[in-house]
Amino acid sequence: MRFLLAALVIFSAHGAAASTGAHVKELMNQPASLFDIGMQRLPSNADQFGRFYRSASNDESASLSLNWRFQKESNRIIGSMNIFGKNSDEKAMRAGCEYVLNQMRIWVSKSLPKAFMHQGWDWDDSTDKTKALDKELRSMFVFSCSVMDHSQHRFKGVRTLSDPKMIVEEN
Repeated sequence: MRFLLAALVIFSAHGAAASTGAHVKELMNQPASLFDIGMQRLPSNADQFGRFYRSASNDESASLSLNWRFQKESNRIIGSMNIFGKNSDEKAMRAGCEYVLNQMRIWVSKSLPKAFMHQGWDWDDSTDKTKALDKELRSMFVFSCSVMDHSQHRFKGVRTLSDPKMIVEEN
Protein backbone atom coordinates (compact mmCIF):
# COMPACT_ATOMS: atom_id res chain seq x y z
CA MET A 1 0.00 0.00 0.00
CA ARG A 2 2.86 2.37 0.86
CA PHE A 3 4.48 1.58 -2.50
CA LEU A 4 1.26 2.44 -4.31
CA LEU A 5 0.92 5.70 -2.39
CA ALA A 6 4.58 6.62 -3.07
CA ALA A 7 4.16 5.85 -6.80
CA LEU A 8 1.02 7.97 -6.93
CA VAL A 9 2.80 10.93 -5.29
CA ILE A 10 5.79 10.63 -7.64
CA PHE A 11 3.65 10.45 -10.81
CA SER A 12 1.40 13.32 -9.75
CA ALA A 13 4.43 15.48 -8.90
CA HIS A 14 5.97 14.60 -12.26
CA GLY A 15 2.73 15.54 -14.06
CA ALA A 16 2.43 18.80 -12.17
CA ALA A 17 6.00 19.75 -13.06
CA ALA A 18 5.44 19.13 -16.78
CA SER A 19 4.27 22.14 -18.76
CA THR A 20 3.41 22.75 -22.36
CA GLY A 21 6.06 24.71 -24.25
CA ALA A 22 5.32 27.92 -26.12
CA HIS A 23 5.60 26.32 -29.57
CA VAL A 24 3.25 23.47 -28.67
CA LYS A 25 0.77 25.95 -27.15
CA GLU A 26 0.85 27.97 -30.37
CA LEU A 27 0.22 24.82 -32.39
CA MET A 28 -2.65 23.84 -30.11
CA ASN A 29 -4.28 27.24 -30.69
CA GLN A 30 -4.25 26.91 -34.50
CA PRO A 31 -7.59 25.83 -35.94
CA ALA A 32 -7.78 23.01 -38.47
CA SER A 33 -9.43 23.98 -41.74
CA LEU A 34 -12.04 21.83 -43.46
CA PHE A 35 -9.38 21.20 -46.11
CA ASP A 36 -7.01 19.83 -43.42
CA ILE A 37 -9.76 17.61 -42.07
CA GLY A 38 -10.69 16.44 -45.57
CA MET A 39 -7.08 15.43 -46.24
CA GLN A 40 -7.17 13.33 -43.06
CA ARG A 41 -10.42 11.69 -44.15
CA LEU A 42 -9.00 10.41 -47.45
CA PRO A 43 -8.69 6.62 -47.68
CA SER A 44 -5.72 5.41 -45.68
CA ASN A 45 -6.36 1.69 -46.02
CA ALA A 46 -3.04 0.64 -47.55
CA ASP A 47 -3.73 -2.96 -46.52
CA GLN A 48 -6.82 -3.08 -48.73
CA PHE A 49 -4.98 -1.55 -51.70
CA GLY A 50 -2.11 -3.97 -51.02
CA ARG A 51 -4.47 -6.91 -51.42
CA PHE A 52 -5.66 -5.43 -54.72
CA TYR A 53 -2.07 -5.09 -55.97
CA ARG A 54 -0.96 -8.54 -54.81
CA SER A 55 -3.95 -10.12 -56.51
CA ALA A 56 -3.55 -8.27 -59.82
CA SER A 57 0.26 -8.61 -60.03
CA ASN A 58 0.59 -12.16 -58.66
CA ASP A 59 3.19 -10.84 -56.19
CA GLU A 60 2.09 -12.13 -52.80
CA SER A 61 5.19 -10.70 -51.10
CA ALA A 62 4.46 -7.07 -52.06
CA SER A 63 4.19 -4.52 -49.28
CA LEU A 64 3.06 -0.97 -49.72
CA SER A 65 2.49 2.42 -48.18
CA LEU A 66 -0.08 5.05 -49.07
CA ASN A 67 0.55 8.75 -48.54
CA TRP A 68 -1.56 11.81 -49.28
CA ARG A 69 -0.09 15.29 -49.65
CA PHE A 70 -1.16 18.67 -50.96
CA GLN A 71 1.25 20.21 -53.44
CA LYS A 72 0.60 23.91 -53.12
CA GLU A 73 2.66 24.99 -56.16
CA SER A 74 0.57 22.92 -58.58
CA ASN A 75 -2.65 22.93 -56.54
CA ARG A 76 -2.72 19.13 -56.57
CA ILE A 77 -3.69 16.51 -54.02
CA ILE A 78 -1.34 13.60 -54.62
CA GLY A 79 -2.09 10.07 -53.51
CA SER A 80 1.18 8.11 -53.67
CA MET A 81 1.18 4.34 -53.46
CA ASN A 82 4.72 2.99 -52.99
CA ILE A 83 5.02 -0.75 -53.52
CA PHE A 84 7.96 -3.03 -52.79
CA GLY A 85 7.77 -6.53 -54.21
CA LYS A 86 9.71 -9.42 -55.67
CA ASN A 87 8.04 -9.70 -59.07
CA SER A 88 10.10 -7.75 -61.63
CA ASP A 89 7.85 -8.59 -64.56
CA GLU A 90 6.84 -5.21 -65.97
CA LYS A 91 3.55 -6.57 -67.31
CA ALA A 92 2.59 -7.75 -63.81
CA MET A 93 3.69 -4.42 -62.28
CA ARG A 94 1.60 -2.55 -64.84
CA ALA A 95 -1.46 -4.73 -64.19
CA GLY A 96 -1.08 -4.27 -60.43
CA CYS A 97 -0.67 -0.51 -60.69
CA GLU A 98 -3.60 -0.11 -63.08
CA TYR A 99 -5.85 -2.05 -60.73
CA VAL A 100 -4.71 -0.17 -57.61
CA LEU A 101 -5.01 3.24 -59.28
CA ASN A 102 -8.50 2.40 -60.47
CA GLN A 103 -9.50 1.32 -56.95
CA MET A 104 -8.04 4.53 -55.48
CA ARG A 105 -10.01 6.53 -58.05
CA ILE A 106 -13.24 4.73 -57.13
CA TRP A 107 -12.73 5.10 -53.36
CA VAL A 108 -11.87 8.79 -53.57
CA SER A 109 -14.73 9.47 -56.01
CA LYS A 110 -17.17 8.01 -53.51
CA SER A 111 -15.81 10.17 -50.69
CA LEU A 112 -16.00 13.48 -52.58
CA PRO A 113 -17.01 16.10 -51.77
CA LYS A 114 -18.31 14.93 -48.38
CA ALA A 115 -14.84 14.22 -46.95
CA PHE A 116 -14.06 17.94 -47.21
CA MET A 117 -17.40 19.25 -45.95
CA HIS A 118 -18.49 20.24 -42.47
CA GLN A 119 -20.94 17.83 -40.89
CA GLY A 120 -23.55 20.58 -40.79
CA TRP A 121 -23.16 21.59 -44.42
CA ASP A 122 -25.95 20.69 -46.82
CA TRP A 123 -24.83 17.41 -48.41
CA ASP A 124 -27.45 17.52 -51.11
CA ASP A 125 -25.56 16.72 -54.31
CA SER A 126 -27.89 18.97 -56.29
CA THR A 127 -26.93 22.27 -54.62
CA ASP A 128 -24.76 24.64 -56.65
CA LYS A 129 -22.25 24.95 -53.80
CA THR A 130 -21.80 21.16 -53.52
CA LYS A 131 -21.51 20.75 -57.30
CA ALA A 132 -18.87 23.50 -57.49
CA LEU A 133 -16.87 22.03 -54.61
CA ASP A 134 -17.05 18.56 -56.13
CA LYS A 135 -15.81 19.84 -59.51
CA GLU A 136 -12.93 21.80 -57.97
CA LEU A 137 -11.80 18.89 -55.79
CA ARG A 138 -11.97 16.36 -58.63
CA SER A 139 -9.69 18.54 -60.75
CA MET A 140 -7.02 18.50 -58.01
CA PHE A 141 -6.46 14.74 -57.55
CA VAL A 142 -3.52 12.84 -58.99
CA PHE A 143 -2.77 9.21 -58.10
CA SER A 144 0.64 7.66 -58.45
CA CYS A 145 1.73 4.04 -58.14
CA SER A 146 5.46 3.32 -57.89
CA VAL A 147 6.74 -0.25 -57.80
CA MET A 148 10.28 -1.29 -56.98
CA ASP A 149 11.56 -4.84 -56.70
CA HIS A 150 14.63 -6.24 -54.95
CA SER A 151 16.82 -5.65 -58.05
CA GLN A 152 15.84 -1.94 -58.15
CA HIS A 153 13.66 -2.46 -61.25
CA ARG A 154 11.09 0.32 -61.19
CA PHE A 155 7.70 0.99 -62.66
CA LYS A 156 5.58 4.11 -62.18
CA GLY A 157 2.04 4.79 -63.31
CA VAL A 158 0.07 8.01 -62.83
CA ARG A 159 -3.62 8.78 -63.26
CA THR A 160 -5.89 11.71 -62.47
CA LEU A 161 -9.33 11.38 -60.96
CA SER A 162 -11.02 12.45 -64.18
CA ASP A 163 -8.90 10.40 -66.61
CA PRO A 164 -9.33 6.62 -66.42
CA LYS A 165 -6.17 5.98 -68.47
CA MET A 166 -2.92 5.34 -66.61
CA ILE A 167 0.17 7.14 -67.91
CA VAL A 168 3.42 5.21 -67.53
CA GLU A 169 6.34 7.40 -66.50
CA GLU A 170 9.78 6.43 -67.71
CA ASN A 171 12.52 6.07 -65.10
